[in-house]
This record gives sequence, structure tokens and C-alpha cells, in this order.
Amino acid sequence: MKYFGVIGDQEVHETIQPMMLKVSEYLTNQGYTCRHGGNHGTEYYFSKGAKYQSIILPWKNFNHLSSDYCKPPKEAFDIAAEFYPKWWKASKSMKALLARNAQVIFGPHLHTPVEFLLTWGVNRITEHAEAVARNNFIPVYNLANVEAYKIMTAIGSNLACNKEIIK
Repeated sequence: MKYFGVIGDQEVHETIQPMMLKVSEYLTNQGYTCRHGGNHGTEYYFSKGAKYQSIILPWKNFNHLSSDYCKPPKEAFDIAAEFYPKWWKASKSMKALLARNAQVIFGPHLHTPVEFLLTWGVNRITEHAEAVARNNFIPVYNLANVEAYKIMTAIGSNLACNKEIIK
């Protein structure tokens, strides 16, 4: 099975939302499963376009969602701690959110990494996830970055134009 991960800001500009839906639809039509953490915003819009998705939550009932994966294992906390300065000062909920992101990247049991990570925006949780992924040689495409935006726009346009995407 092929996975792509999604992590990002809760605030998503309305001009970006349709592209997120189209890109996710395209990727799931190519056999990918959208793995996300159930946040509003970025994760919500990508998940709306996904035929197949895997939801990993930091705790039960997060954002009123349910999942078989709603308590990160100790190893996910260990991974998250490596990339978070002053881990000892982070709140319990912050630690759970960051550990959940490790699971989004590496899978619920930390054995099935995503092929790439799609992100949106700049905040410490998103930047943390990007650092974890990049340090493990997983490509990251932040749609707030112009080049990543162009790539995703091309994928979204491919749906409408039915053209081959050059990889």
C-alpha cells in the first residue's frame, strides 16, 4: 500500500482548498491512501478529496473523530522528542499532537512510512513534522512554498486536462 501524509495549519485560504481536494482525489485514484491526524483545515480539505484515508488521532474523540489509532505509542513520543527543543517544557497535549504526527509520517505502528508529506503553512507543529520527515529522507511539499504550490497545481490541473504528469 502507498501512503501520502498530510499535516498543516487549521487556517487554509479559500483559494487553496479546491486544489487540496483535487490533489487528494488524484493521488487516491493513483492508489495512494491519505494519512492524516484529523485536524481542521489542511487535513480536513485533503481528506475530503481522498477515497482512501487513514486517520491517526492524538487522543480519543479528537475533533469528534474516531479511529483505531488514537493513542500514540511510546516510540512515537521518542521520535517527536528528538526534534522538539525543550521537550520537557511541552504540555501533555502538545506532546501527544507531535507524537501523532510521527505516526502520520511513519504509520500507526511506525513501520509504514509515507512516500511524501504534503503540508500547508508555517507553525511549530507543521515545521516539526517537516523536520522529522526530511531527517528521514521523506520528501516534503509545503504548499505555502511557491515551488511546491506549482507542483500541486500541476497535479490538480491534470485532473481537469487529463494530461500525463512528468515525474
